[in-house]
Formats: sequence, C-alpha cells, structure tokens
Amino acid sequence: MIRRLLYLFLIGLMIDNLITKEDLIAFLKGISPKSIYRCRFGEVVSESPVEIDFDSNDFQEEAREIIRRYVNQGFALFDSRSCEINVDIIKTLESILCLGEPYIPCRYKGSNIINLYSKGVNIISSHLNGKMINQPNTVIQTKLHAFTTASEQNLHVDGTLEAIGSIKTSILLCVNPAISGGESIIFNSVAAFVELAEQDMEAAISLLDCMCLKRENLDCGDFAFGPAFLLRNNDLFTRYSIDVTSSWNYDFKDCSHFKRACEYLKEKTKSGSSFLFEKRLLSGQGIIIANDKVSHGRKIYVDSSGQTRTFLRSIYYSQPHFDNGSW
Repeated sequence: MIRRLLYLFLIGLMIDNLITKEDLIAFLKGISPKSIYRCRFGEVVSESPVEIDFDSNDFQEEAREIIRRYVNQGFALFDSRSCEINVDIIKTLESILCLGEPYIPCRYKGSNIINLYSKGVNIISSHLNGKMINQPNTVIQTKLHAFTTASEQNLHVDGTLEAIGSIKTSILLCVNPAISGGESIIFNSVAAFVELAEQDMEAAISLLDCMCLKRENLDCGDFAFGPAFLLRNNDLFTRYSIDVTSSWNYDFKDCSHFKRACEYLKEKTKSGSSFLFEKRLLSGQGIIIANDKVSHGRKIYVDSSGQTRTFLRSIYYSQPHFDNGSW
C-alpha cells in the first residue's frame, strides 16, 4: 500500500511538469541527423560484433567502439568466444565500461528469485534448477517466465517498477544458444517516437502522459504507472513495453490520440521494420543495450536434452563511459 501511495505521489509531481507541444517541437528541431533518434537499423547497424580478447589487458579500442555503437545505435554486439563463457566476462565488462555494480531489485533479494543470481548476474534458462546454480536442494518458483521458460518475451525495457530512464544499461551474454529460435530483438523505440511526433504531434504527446502505461511485477503484484516516453533536459527516454508485465491505459484523457499512437508504434515493431533488429546470438556473443533508449525482447525457442539455451543478464544505473566520465 505504501509503495502504491508513493507512486501516486510521484505521478502528482509529474503532472505539475507536463511537456508542452512547444517543448517537443524544440526538441525535434535540435536532433542531430546522426543521433540515435534518427537511427534506422536497416541502414547503419553493423551485424559484426566487437571482438574482445579477455586475455588481454588493453581494452581501450574495444571499449571505444562499444560506446560508439551504444550511443549512436542504442546497442552494441560483442564476441568473447576466445575464452571460457561465464559470469566473469560480464564482471570484466563492468570494469572496462565503468558501469559499477549491477542492480538487483530489493524485492528479489528477499525472495526465492535471488537464487537466479550469481555475483549480481541473472541466470536465464528454461531448464534452470538448483544444480545449475550450485544449490542442488533449491527449488526455484517464480512467475517471471522470461527467466525460466522458453516462451517468447515481447518487447520491454528492464526495470519493471523503476522510474523511466533510471536503468541505463542491460547486458546479455549467450552461454549456450537454443537448438532453434531464441533470437534477440531490439526496437529503437525513441526513434519510432520521434517519427510519430513529426507526423502526429497530438498522438506522440499522449505517450508522455504519466498514466498511459502500467507495469506490474508478476511475482509480488506491485505496479507502477508512468509515461511510455519522457522528455527531460532535452533528452528522450523510453519505457515502451508490450510484454506480459505491461498494460496500456486506454481509459485516460485524449483516448483517440493515444490509440493512434499505440497503433503506430505497434506497426513499427513488425518484422521488416527499419526500427527493428534481430540476431540469434551464439555461444560467447552478447549485447550491451541502452535500456533507456531502446526496447528489447526475444523469440520463442526450442531446447534439447543436449543443448539448453542459457543466458546471463545484468542491469545498471550507469551508461558505459571511460574513467574520466567521457563517451
């Protein structure tokens, strides 16, 4: 109850700071042609991962390229197949990219879900059991099906209940791919929003409403209302999500504008869209995601007794940067 009252209080504060049409117009005019807001994956995204030699002590060039792609495209693929694939790869990336410690929601730390973590890194597998995490007697029970089933996970941003824009970075690392399926999907939601705003300003503004998108933690029932997009300090952030944690509020004001906006974005998430990127990651390959700029998901997949899709995942409040704070 206290948590939900706090959300209502925060929503009240946001209502006092609504974005106007003039604010959005000014933002659109200032967008650089080479920024992520103009990025079309079919035009500029390189599918060749950044190769990282984790036996080396010099990662400056690799870090620079990862950061460039992260900033301009919203994600960067990397390849670490030259070494043993485990949690230590992600811990090394944290250091290389100055990300700090991964974030684990407090509600997970006091529940059975914490057994899905090792060194702050989330283990994702449809065949996850206590033996895999060195706890043979542990029974893992969770409604977070993306962690423990082979089902599709539709587009979302990480940090279900966190404030929009707060979880900056997600890392996914493939330990083992599935026999088939399981492609990772990236949707440039901020660029799709910008295109919508330039074509239908009223529809775009409806997505900035602090009551338009509800997200819920399926394990504990806690939820958070908020905007799908936020314009703040001349920067655009997203929490665009259409997975099972998400409910779009069609009953709030300006419903006709809102429905047009939802339909427009849904159309842009379909296969073949220039805002969409799909990649089946192989063992040792991973992806570093600008979680506050793009949405991501995965396709349904098939395992076998001899090959189980296993991924490692971690999320951060920080963006990749160098020690001096620069990009």
